[in-house]
Amino acid sequence: MPSFIVVTRTFYEPEVRERVLAAAHASYPIFQKQAGLVAIRMHEDHEHTHTMTVMEWQTKEAHEACLRSPDFADWSTEWEALIATGKARWELHTYQAIAV
Repeated sequence: MPSFIVVTRTFYEPEVRERVLAAAHASYPIFQKQAGLVAIRMHEDHEHTHTMTVMEWQTKEAHEACLRSPDFADWSTEWEALIATGKARWELHTYQAIAV
């Protein structure tokens, strides 16, 4: 089965750590309802300065449909407000499975 991997890294200052983690945890039930999600895991570095979330999707199209989902409307507002503080930022990288 083909798979599409999404890795996000969220960097944050100590004073917004709890807010970032709360927003991340609030997104889990939303992601889990999306068609095509295989797995999601979040990890925090030892210094508590950033997280890495790895999501496996059945296809790239399933991930793209998730990004357009209206289910994220309320969550997106909080996330955008957090990013607007300048104390948090994130990056997203995508990968496709290849034969080895």
